[in-house]
Amino acid sequence: MSLQRSVAQQIEEVVAEIQRAKTLPAAGACPWLMNLLTQHGVAPDSGMLVRLSSTPDQGGDLFAGIWLTKDQRFFEFSIIADRNSNELIEVEAFQDVTSAMVVSANLKGHGKSFGYLALQALKDA
Repeated sequence: MSLQRSVAQQIEEVVAEIQRAKTLPAAGACPWLMNLLTQHGVAPDSGMLVRLSSTPDQGGDLFAGIWLTKDQRFFEFSIIADRNSNELIEVEAFQDVTSAMVVSANLKGHGKSFGYLALQALKDA
């Protein structure tokens, strides 16, 4: 039987995920990120990391995430970084997903969407 979470709990979890992600670059947890953004013409000081996950991979660590710019553009990426040096090895994907991002304050069954909450975090930053 799956755990049923209230809409408020779901929102709280997403907000916590966004808050955690936005602190990672300053904490030095993803030194490859600034290089990735610069390579793709996105100014590193122009926004914030709003989602990041990592999975051990054969050639290093696979990182997938979303960067949100100050002008409200969402960039989704997936890269492989060296496990020891944390250097960027390969960019698997980097794309503007703004048009596909759901930004709604009233998503049925979920309340506020991830995109809406990310924009709120950007506004509050």
